[in-house]
Amino acid sequence: REEVLCAMKKITVILAFVLSLNLAVSASAAFIADLSEDDWSYPYVENLVDQGIMQTDDWGNFEPDVPTTRAEFVYSLWLAFGSPYAEIEYSFNDVYAYAPYIQAVEWALDCGVTSGIGGGAFGPDLTLAREQAFTFLLRAMEYVGCAPGYDEESEFFKQISEFHDYEEISDWARDAIQLLMNIGIVSGSDTGYLWPRQDLNNAATAAILYRALDYMGFLAGSEPVG
Repeated sequence: REEVLCAMKKITVILAFVLSLNLAVSASAAFIADLSEDDWSYPYVENLVDQGIMQTDDWGNFEPDVPTTRAEFVYSLWLAFGSPYAEIEYSFNDVYAYAPYIQAVEWALDCGVTSGIGGGAFGPDLTLAREQAFTFLLRAMEYVGCAPGYDEESEFFKQISEFHDYEEISDWARDAIQLLMNIGIVSGSDTGYLWPRQDLNNAATAAILYRALDYMGFLAGSEPVG
């Protein structure tokens, strides 16, 4: 029964995502004023801006190096999953009824992506550490039945304990980082660091969301990246 429910959730999300793509107007590639086409993140950013999952400002600036806030990440994650309906309403005392991201936050609470920061608050304007973002993402993938498993045979496999800053990873985030590393969403640096407590910036947000959607098969028909 659980496998059937997971499959149904996945189908629902895929249908919602495909519908959102059909409704989006993307006659041409997105214009990113502050990001060179040679930048490593450009293909991810361009793709997600094209699809309306992430946005630029009125002048076309994406601000790739600016930290992503908790509200921004959850909102983009919600859009990436097809803007699913939430069963609960007005769950946090610091998320206002007319906030553009309120449905996304309610969905994230409803499906177990986040429980907030305590005291009935979500902390929408707080920045998001990389380990928090990876944990949010894995929980969302688990919700639709698309989470990866532990796979030592994966081409991306590497034990997170091999990284210099492994001990900085919070206990609650270690499984998420390991599992996402197994499928190439988390890779770490060439010098052997994961930077789990470092703020996630907008460029990295675009990259991990794209890679997750690609892994789950939600990007059929999109241009490949990499």
